[in-house]
Amino acid sequence: MIRSIFLKIILSFIAIILLLALPLSLFSSRTIEKHLTAVLKRDMEKIVRTILPLAADLGDTPLLDREIDSMGEAIRTRITIIGRDGRVWADSTNDPETLENHKNRIEIRQALLKGTGFSVRYSDTEEKKMLYVALPFPAGTLGEEARGVVRASLYLEDITLLNRALFRSLIRLLALLIALALLLAFFLSRSLSAPVRAIAAASMDVSRGRFDAKVHLKNHDELKTLADNFNVMTEKLSDLFRQAREDKEKITNIIESLSEALFVIDAQGIITLCNSSFLRLTGASRAAGRSLHEVIVWPELISLIETSRQDRKTRTEEITLEKKSWLASMSPISSGGGIILLHDISLIRKTEKMKKDLVANVSHELRTPLTAIKGFADTLLESAQDSEKKYLEIIAAHTDRLISIVGDLSELARLEEKREPAFESVNLSEVVEDVTLLFEKKAREKSLRLFKELPHEPLVITGDKLKLEQLLINLMENALRYTDKGHITVAAGREGPHIFLTVSDTGIGIPRGKQERIFERFYVVDKSRSRRTGGTGLGLSIVKHIALIHGAEVKVRSEEKTGSSFTILFPSV
Repeated sequence: MIRSIFLKIILSFIAIILLLALPLSLFSSRTIEKHLTAVLKRDMEKIVRTILPLAADLGDTPLLDREIDSMGEAIRTRITIIGRDGRVWADSTNDPETLENHKNRIEIRQALLKGTGFSVRYSDTEEKKMLYVALPFPAGTLGEEARGVVRASLYLEDITLLNRALFRSLIRLLALLIALALLLAFFLSRSLSAPVRAIAAASMDVSRGRFDAKVHLKNHDELKTLADNFNVMTEKLSDLFRQAREDKEKITNIIESLSEALFVIDAQGIITLCNSSFLRLTGASRAAGRSLHEVIVWPELISLIETSRQDRKTRTEEITLEKKSWLASMSPISSGGGIILLHDISLIRKTEKMKKDLVANVSHELRTPLTAIKGFADTLLESAQDSEKKYLEIIAAHTDRLISIVGDLSELARLEEKREPAFESVNLSEVVEDVTLLFEKKAREKSLRLFKELPHEPLVITGDKLKLEQLLINLMENALRYTDKGHITVAAGREGPHIFLTVSDTGIGIPRGKQERIFERFYVVDKSRSRRTGGTGLGLSIVKHIALIHGAEVKVRSEEKTGSSFTILFPSV
């Protein structure tokens, strides 16, 4: 049960007032009683002092008893004269002869020993609790011991009755003060609880989505500051939620406009978001809120998702769904789920296949006529006149270039067929030795120095030896083609978890802005040099494809007019 702040404040005030009033009442009662006792003690001591001369003058005589009787009746106080031996000489309320010896009374002993006696005790004679004050009266000669004691006594119930009367008056006063305090607490708690209730009601409206809720207070205190801050907060919340709704609508529209199938899963594999392209692909009417395995029936896609979720890395693979090629990408998110995007690349793959088939067919069809032209050109060159040789040599050179292009295109087509390669253990050092041997003569013809940097231990990798030789041949031809002076260095070795193969030269270099395009087909940095030297623009593209087949990475470092360095990083066995 939730108690209101109003009730809490009232109860707190009552508890505080009671905690203060009860101890105060008890303390006041005891203080008043002590004060009354002290006042009566002083008054009774004054009375006793006025009787001392009379007791000293009359002594133990009947006249003293009569005087004491009249005085006690007049002042409504019991007066007793006791001799030093404890015998009662006179008493205002009782016959002295009937009273026992008072020598052992506390107040009598104190008076004889200390000069003043005081006690509050039960009286055996009166059978009531009484207050006693006693003073000794001297002997007739100065310096002698006291002859006796004058004692005055008062019933203690008189003090109690007076104290009770004062206590009742105090209680009535406290009750009035408590009533006034509670009335003040009532109005104070109302003034505090009303603004708090207003703020609580407004905050409840905000929790239900009503961000236009406002709190308007007339007072000027901390609650007014709180209300003003609350109003500012609701305005900012309203702006934030409006912006969030707009952003969500934008994201939803963007996702829906995607032709790619997109969906999001949480850490439990539940689909939380998807677009219409995904629904069309799966044939489901609804996917949000359903398990991944309920909606998706393709093992390849599920395997990609599970692998990415386990290693928390983005993965992209080409998979086949519904007889179509899809590029599937899974990107993990911090909550444990992921974003999956499926891009239909069937048309791209179909176009690539058509292009490959075209290149393969054209290469095949051109090879025979080009070979015939080359043969006839060589035959004519043997019997041609000097004036005719120039033209025949041009025909032969361009025929050779076309044959090289057709050969490179055929090789690229074979590399792109993605057939399972026949890999074996290959010593990369042997590949370097065999290939560099082929280029020693060409290097000498261009006055270039050819260096090899190989370790003593074998560099074994898994690969296709013929393709690796072709990769190195293409890099060497490229270095020779674009280097006019200096040297060419072929190096191989180990670099961390990789085995590297590097071909560097001191040639013309590659401008920084063109380095990203050098692996494109038919792209050449210096077209005039390429035509002169017989380059096809396909050599580096073949290098890149062979490296990819071997799971290797190609790196280029080049500076214009300084030289270039091509490094292939192979995974070690």
